[in-house]
Amino acid sequence: MKALMLLIIMFVISLFAQDIISKQNRESPHSIKDTLTLPQVPSITNLDVVSNVKYMFEDGEFNGQFITMYAGYNAASNAIGSNQNAYSTSNGGKIKYALAKLDGFNAAVALYASRDIFALSGDINQGHQNYELSSSSGKYTSLAEAYINYNNGNFNLRAGRQVLQNPLVDNDPIRIIQDTYEAYILTYLYGDLTFTAGNVEKWQGYDAGLINHFITVGQNGLWLGGVEFSNKNIDSSLWIYNILDMTNATYTDVSYHVNLTPNLFLQVSAQYINEQEIKNSGISANVYGSMMELIYHRFNIFAAYNASIVPKHKQSFSAFGGGPLYTSMDTMIIDNIAVDRDAQAFVISPSYTYKNLSFIYAYGRFTGNANSQGAKANTIEQDARVQYKPNDKLTLALMTAVYNDVQNPSKSGNHWKRLEGYIEYNF
Repeated sequence: MKALMLLIIMFVISLFAQDIISKQNRESPHSIKDTLTLPQVPSITNLDVVSNVKYMFEDGEFNGQFITMYAGYNAASNAIGSNQNAYSTSNGGKIKYALAKLDGFNAAVALYASRDIFALSGDINQGHQNYELSSSSGKYTSLAEAYINYNNGNFNLRAGRQVLQNPLVDNDPIRIIQDTYEAYILTYLYGDLTFTAGNVEKWQGYDAGLINHFITVGQNGLWLGGVEFSNKNIDSSLWIYNILDMTNATYTDVSYHVNLTPNLFLQVSAQYINEQEIKNSGISANVYGSMMELIYHRFNIFAAYNASIVPKHKQSFSAFGGGPLYTSMDTMIIDNIAVDRDAQAFVISPSYTYKNLSFIYAYGRFTGNANSQGAKANTIEQDARVQYKPNDKLTLALMTAVYNDVQNPSKSGNHWKRLEGYIEYNF
């Protein structure tokens, strides 16, 4: 019913809308979590085409990024399961080298690294280090990308360690070390359609724990296939995942973009995930979502809703990496409470951009019905961020997140504040 109402709204709006579509607006993030991610290093795409192996190396391309980041948590005195003062300051980033193309072939490698500045970080031995930036040892180095690529017209095959960005497998660049994957990915372009198929075996990065390099994805890897459609006003996709020994998942979405006037942009989107349990893994759910965004000049208003319907003693799973859910925030996602209960999430976020400065505030409420033990969930996360981006290479940002366990306001609750600041330079 919700999806039908969204389609009706899209149709009515299209009767009155103009045909001008802003590419920048159309590619705006589909969640608060995406909005808060670090700016990405531009992809190396315009590689030279050479005639022999020697020139593959001589005409290769470098790019990368340097990041200095501070991130710390301050838990309330009555919080449980959290240190009162866990923080770290780290230097890191990545450097990538890609060979030029020869007969459609090229290759690339990228080194990712991060290391705590120990004088500006919490004591590891006392449990006051924030391990999100450089692992629990205070340092992390990985050959995170190492792949061979073959391209022939609209056909592309990439094998090895690589960045992936699809609904249930993505890079999630929300801390210094983003996620990358050992995978074999085939893509084919046909008009407005993009077809993708592949196998994903291992991954590394922030979401993989920053402990061991390239651990198994899930229990035994996964197979995926997808088709994406994009034309003047509509983007849509259908993806199928066989996450071995965990779940068979189907993801689909549709997004409608339009300029109602030259200065007023509207985006309306809907999504659905179905997960079928394999081998008593406990992963089984139906997840629904809707999102609307209005952009007027420098002002943006974003609203999103997700609902996760979970059978008794099961739980939902939205992704390896950051995931596609519209209501995902800096820290909180609906999966955190969609365990042995149905759960809902609502997020609203205004933002404003003035020249090189941008400001964003987000309010999210996540509620869960009573589980098998009768326990309910009710949490609120609030995120605020200011960013200064004087050019395409340099970004400075300061962000805070506040988390409150409304359901358990006393000593059994979990209440904390998070502060993050960073300077990033892309080259």
